[in-house]
This record gives sequence, structure tokens and C-alpha cells, in this order.
Amino acid sequence: MGTGRLIGNDLWELINVPEDQREGVKWVATVVEIRDNATGEVRSYVDQQRIKDGESEPNCFTWKKGHESCDCFRYLYFARAAGEKEGYVWDYFCGNSAFSVRIRNKRSWRVFYDEFEAKRGRRHGQRRAHNH
Repeated sequence: MGTGRLIGNDLWELINVPEDQREGVKWVATVVEIRDNATGEVRSYVDQQRIKDGESEPNCFTWKKGHESCDCFRYLYFARAAGEKEGYVWDYFCGNSAFSVRIRNKRSWRVFYDEFEAKRGRRHGQRRAHNH
């Protein structure tokens, strides 16, 4: 377990990420909850996110607009969260409606990114082999 540090108004668990020792960046422990919008099943896993100096929480750009916003990646995270050995089979079209995520501060349990309400009840697209 990392050390605790107050950043903004929240206490975060700091994580040492040896491969990223940039000045002005702190890595913190988070919990990602990922929901299959077709079934409503929610799975979770512990993750790490970066907070830049001067910011009070992680920037969620990759979850909003980057590669982590795509159903093809979220399918893999969903499978891994249950310990499924999916063998990196890309089984979803690229899209943004099959899975929703909510991300919490692991230490305080405060939600700082939430798509669950916005995507409630959406159905996922066709499954297929991925061709990224």
C-alpha cells in the first residue's frame, strides 16, 4: 500500500510507478468499475491514474476520448476484471455504448469520473473480430 497524501480536498493513496518518474506527476490508486450495458453486470479492478501538480484529481481524457473510451478496449478490461483469460481476443466493434465506467479514489471511495447514468440501459453493438 502506498502512502497517503492530501491533494485538493481528497486523501489519495500514492503509488510508485518506477517507469514514470516525471517531475510534477503523482500516481494514485483508483478503483475502476466497468459495466456491461447490455446485462447491467458491473465488475471492478484496482488501477492507477496520474495527477499533475496543481490538479486535484486525475485527468480522465483517455476514458472520455482516448483509447480507453472504445468498447474494444473496455471489453478486455471487463474480462480481466473477472480474471477471465480472454487471450486478447478483440471481440467488439469500436464504439462507445457497450460499456460504461465509474472511477473512484481507492482511499476515500469518492467518485471522480462517472458514465453510469449517461449510458444507462444502452445496448452494445455486434461482436466481431477486431481489426485495429
